[in-house]
Amino acid sequence: PMTRAWAVVALALVLLVIVIGVSPPGRQAIAEVMGVFQLGRVEVRVTPRATVQPGVEHQVTREEVLPDLAAAEELVGYELLTPASLPEGYELRTIKAVYYDDLPPWVPRPFYIDLDYRPPGGDAHPYYLRLREYRVSFGGPGEGISALRFAAGEVSLVEDVDLDGRHGVLLHLPGAAFPPEEVLLEVVWEQDGVVLELMSQELAAEELIAVARSVE
Repeated sequence: PMTRAWAVVALALVLLVIVIGVSPPGRQAIAEVMGVFQLGRVEVRVTPRATVQPGVEHQVTREEVLPDLAAAEELVGYELLTPASLPEGYELRTIKAVYYDDLPPWVPRPFYIDLDYRPPGGDAHPYYLRLREYRVSFGGPGEGISALRFAAGEVSLVEDVDLDGRHGVLLHLPGAAFPPEEVLLEVVWEQDGVVLELMSQELAAEELIAVARSVE
């Protein structure tokens, strides 16, 4: 059977489906590079889809809409990080707790929190601006998120970004946006013991990075 530490690695590589590693800094086409990028305690990496292990992929089993940040923080047991600066008109519209009930009992419930921001009158598509937060450590030795991964074919470009002294990665995900001909941009970084994904198909890269730098 899997040890807890190995189970976490398998979970991170397949369940989180995040991605990329780049070295040295700068723009890199995924066709040109696969590698590992160290955000802190967590590695972000791009690997060929063929390396995904069969039998360890998990699915979201339920989502819970929460009334406010206080309710979300009570569930996760820590103070959530939020952006201090948002694009004009954007407000926090929806807070959701996301559960994977088939995971081992020592994995936190909920597994992560989604904060969705959009302007008044904006439709309900999830990627006006979404901030997703995971705990890095689950409490016991070897229990936590150690590596995040995307299959290389899902990413068209990686950019190394500086978030006011924190290392981050900006991902261009052409297959994840709605409508499909658009590109979903995602910034991934680690801050105060939390892994964060900031995603948008509406904002330019510079705007998205500015929001990421304001998270506190």
